[in-house]
Amino acid sequence: MRVGRDWRSRWVTTVERPGTLPYVAARLGSARRTRSLPVRVLHLSDCHLPREPGPDTDGVDARAVLDQLLHDCRHLPGIDLVVLSGDVADDGSAEGYRDARALVGGFARERGVPALFCTGNHDDRAAFAESLGSGHLDPDGRDMGRLLPGASGLRAAVSHTGGYRVVTLDSLVPGEVHGRVDRAQLVWLREVLAAPYGRGSVVVLHHPPIALPGTVQERVGLRDPDELAAALDGTDVRVVLCGHYHLQLSGRLGVVPVWVTAGVVTRIDLTAPAGLERAVRGAGASLVELDGPRAPLCHTVHARDPRAGEQVYLVDLVSGADVPDESPRASAPQPALPVDAEGLLALREAAAAWLAARGVRQWEPGEVDLDEVRRQVAAGEWHVLRDGDGPVAALRLLWHDEQVWGPQPPVAGYVHGLVVAERRRGCGTGAALLRWAAGQARARGRSLLRLDCGEDNDALRRYYAQQGFRPAGRRDANGRWYSVVLLERPI
Repeated sequence: MRVGRDWRSRWVTTVERPGTLPYVAARLGSARRTRSLPVRVLHLSDCHLPREPGPDTDGVDARAVLDQLLHDCRHLPGIDLVVLSGDVADDGSAEGYRDARALVGGFARERGVPALFCTGNHDDRAAFAESLGSGHLDPDGRDMGRLLPGASGLRAAVSHTGGYRVVTLDSLVPGEVHGRVDRAQLVWLREVLAAPYGRGSVVVLHHPPIALPGTVQERVGLRDPDELAAALDGTDVRVVLCGHYHLQLSGRLGVVPVWVTAGVVTRIDLTAPAGLERAVRGAGASLVELDGPRAPLCHTVHARDPRAGEQVYLVDLVSGADVPDESPRASAPQPALPVDAEGLLALREAAAAWLAARGVRQWEPGEVDLDEVRRQVAAGEWHVLRDGDGPVAALRLLWHDEQVWGPQPPVAGYVHGLVVAERRRGCGTGAALLRWAAGQARARGRSLLRLDCGEDNDALRRYYAQQGFRPAGRRDANGRWYSVVLLERPI
């Protein structure tokens, strides 16, 4: 045995014996905790482990990537906690969670530290619970988390380690890319954080409550982040740890620092041209130090991958289709053709049925017939995005709308019939179509983009508010349609 000084000039104890690395790391962790040294978290996210082993359709072997990253992290000293902030399994499969527990949980067990997991939009709550329980595993792999009370199935839990209280939240909204922390979790979170604990608290969730303006992050992150900010206000939370974006991002939620760690399976490269999203190879993680006058300190760790930076995919954010390169292309909506009329009506009818099934007053099934759609197509009003199965999204763009807005000077473009196929919802397609419409109106010298919305359709009104639209009046349809609120945004 010898006593030496590590690179941070703190005394640590090492033991020379064959195969020492896991043993030394575990000893470092226990020695650090007995000396009240800063707690360090290895923060992972977005492993996307699939049911079947081997490369996926993009050629990435998620298990091999995770295994390599953990191997490359074996020298990191003094890890006290391993966190995986969602999208544990790519397809919600039992096999994905089993392998995550074996790889990430095994890494933590070798070091004698806990491993914590939370759900992401790719996860399945039931399969997650079957393999990972609350998601809070102690150094021996036993469930140590205290779940949100009740039978909701939400994977929100709390546990304590290294003098810290760690809370994982469940931001999964089934079938959607964006996230939300529901009211039950917020009430419970306030109760959990009501009194200070030890060295403080850490909150972990998949969907970040921050986003880079003007990017797809604004549409796929956490909805209603101000509600979470209010729940954290005045508490002892030191940092919020998130994933989902597959890139590093820092910011604040109120006064609380927020850190978004890089993705494991791929990294999103923001150098792609506007309207495209590029993913590249290069697994990443973060080392987060929780204590000290300048904490939290977050350092990005990269796997030693000779193919790092190599493109995995390049997709059009509007259509969701793969594109071969960055050259200019017809990725914007195209004028509808007569052959599109039936597909457009089917798209609208599917959306109307979906709304009606949820009691939302916006469109009624059958209120528009095929002849009317054909007339609108012939007038050049409809613009569509297509895939191999026909239209996947569409809107009507008009240059006057006296029927709804009354006589107006030529200052605006008017959007009607914005509709997105169910398989494309939650990917920012609707917002991209609105941006395209704004560009078309601007090119015609118009200064406003206008639309209308059912007056009591609160969800859609919130959505349009997020896209920058503000109330400009209302229209009482006198029984012909639902009364509508008139909305506009400067362009």
